[in-house]
Amino acid sequence: MVSYEYIAGFFDGEGYIQLGIRSPGGHSRSPYYLTISMANTHRGVLDEIQKMTGGVVRFYPSKRLNVKSHYRLALYTRQALNFIKAVQPYLIVKKEEADLAIAFYEHIESTSYYFNHGCKKMTEKELKIRHEFWTKMRVLNGNQGKFHLHNLSLKSV
Repeated sequence: MVSYEYIAGFFDGEGYIQLGIRSPGGHSRSPYYLTISMANTHRGVLDEIQKMTGGVVRFYPSKRLNVKSHYRLALYTRQALNFIKAVQPYLIVKKEEADLAIAFYEHIESTSYYFNHGCKKMTEKELKIRHEFWTKMRVLNGNQGKFHLHNLSLKSV
């Protein structure tokens, strides 16, 4: 069995925290969602982590000669949040992303828009708040585009 300290170190090097956006329509509860994933060419380490955290391990065959086939462990929504909370005290590289993901999920749970089914329609203001979280995560993940980290603050959310 691996420790959460080990998992945090592995995740710092091989993991990814994402706030994604779903396409409009379908059975989606919210257009914004939380997911984490980590990849490796050795399935055994991901299986050990999965025993403690849950999630799904999938195989991804290589589509290019210079890229190895690999396995990926993915956790979504509540499982992703529980994972982040368990490893967050030990993270170094992904600490800011983890803090933002926790703030995002706590914000969602604090609103009456947590689930679209049976609840009132999400306001434009709420959609804007969730989009700000998404934008901040993109910046932290290095997908900055025209955004600059110094212009973004958790306090504005």
